[in-house]
Amino acid sequence: MIKKTRASNALLLTFCAVGVLVASNPAWADADLNNCALVTGTEESDADSAPNNITQADLLAAYVADPDYVSQDDEDCAKINVVSIFDYGDAPDSYGTLEASGGAKHEIIPKLSLGALVDEEDGTLTNAEANADDNNGDSDEDGYTVTTMTEGQDLDWDVLVTNETGSSANLVCWIDYNGDGAFATDGSESGSAVVASLAGPQTITVGMPPVPAGAVADNLDRVTIDSSDSYTRCRLSTDSALTELAPAGLMADGEVEDRKVTFVDAPVFDLALRKTVTNPSAPVKAGDTVSFNIEVINQGTISATGVVVTDYIPLGMELDPADANWAQTPADAANPTGPQIATLITPISVAAGQPYAPVLTISLRVLADVVAGDLTNTAEISVALDADGNAVVDRDSIPNADNTDDGVVSDDTIDNTGLDQDDHDIAVVSIAPTVDVDLAKDVFEADGTTPATSVRRGDTLIYVLTVANAGPDDATNVAVTDLLPAGLTYVSDDSVGATYVPASGLWTIGDLANGASMSLRITVTVD
Repeated sequence: MIKKTRASNALLLTFCAVGVLVASNPAWADADLNNCALVTGTEESDADSAPNNITQADLLAAYVADPDYVSQDDEDCAKINVVSIFDYGDAPDSYGTLEASGGAKHEIIPKLSLGALVDEEDGTLTNAEANADDNNGDSDEDGYTVTTMTEGQDLDWDVLVTNETGSSANLVCWIDYNGDGAFATDGSESGSAVVASLAGPQTITVGMPPVPAGAVADNLDRVTIDSSDSYTRCRLSTDSALTELAPAGLMADGEVEDRKVTFVDAPVFDLALRKTVTNPSAPVKAGDTVSFNIEVINQGTISATGVVVTDYIPLGMELDPADANWAQTPADAANPTGPQIATLITPISVAAGQPYAPVLTISLRVLADVVAGDLTNTAEISVALDADGNAVVDRDSIPNADNTDDGVVSDDTIDNTGLDQDDHDIAVVSIAPTVDVDLAKDVFEADGTTPATSVRRGDTLIYVLTVANAGPDDATNVAVTDLLPAGLTYVSDDSVGATYVPASGLWTIGDLANGASMSLRITVTVD
């Protein structure tokens, strides 16, 4: 018979549960969630049960020990098996990846993930591409995207996360910069951020250390020949154990994502210039026109535009008026007699890694009063811009129109040998000596002063030969030939320091300095 209880009657039931989600279970294993209930009080007596005849703890213990345990029908238990699932990385195992190696491991729980997806794995997946956990193309590697990093680059990673757990989480990322197959734990290869618990996805910026200058060399050929490859890892968890000290190991919750990355050289702006004489290559003379080739070479990875070349014309030369590609101006208005400057009128563009074609040329003319010797003609890049027309720093030279700041010149060198800035170069022209030797011949009567116009047989005549050098250089090995004609008989000469041979008429003078002159008086009789 069923009795109704009065309103004042109390029916007391107790529920008891054991087993907690593995996210907080230090045993880190699947567990049973056992839930027991029992009647602990009623005013009436129960025909086949005794309310509160067993404690909650004993009932639960008995059920755990024997799921078929039955005591009385006013008590019962239910069991649910709680299964733990985990996320692992997939970079090579040297980074701490596999379960067997104590690799990075997170229990997957709701409302905490990197990106939108997180996949269950078994801790046995790893490969050189760090994409072994791409499950049928539905990859959970969607929290951050990094494929290429440039030497010297300042890195701020945007990482997509979800944290709706009610607790703040830690986000830590690593990059293997030095190529040693491990993530450093001293902060040199990692960055971190705190992730607040908020509704919906968040983008968290993680400041990473700048990519070091040696990253390409340190990682070259580690995985693929001729490629500078390495790996990154990001971990998200509410576990306080997740710090920059823990690129591997077990975390209470969250997710880990690994990526393969490639390091590339920093963009380089590097122009070089080489100047050579093309015609004539032999020593030249006053009045000659000399042609030069000017090669502009882009040794960098950035295309150059607006490139202007300045040519410093040495004293003794001038721009050939027929060369319409250059404009000549004084180098210094305060010194108008100083070296002249020729500037390329139309700037050029030079593609990355290429020489400018066709080769630039310039023609200079040797002045009439030039002195023999070597003339050094210098050219340099005076203006250079990047492909966007912006000013840019050349890695090993300073484009400008200053011929005094280029260091020790090494001819035809474009690799900075001897600290020679490679955006300028010299070409040396050898000027052959030039002289203007004049000869004057006069004839006088015997007194040596009266010009002779007519003579008689037996008269004495004096011939005076005068040789003068109008330069501009010293004349060497000067000789004059004056063979006396028939009808005249040689008497004497006044040669001093030089010889005159009547039989041949050869007057050997030797060297005659610029501006100097020498005379010879030859006395003869008329036959």
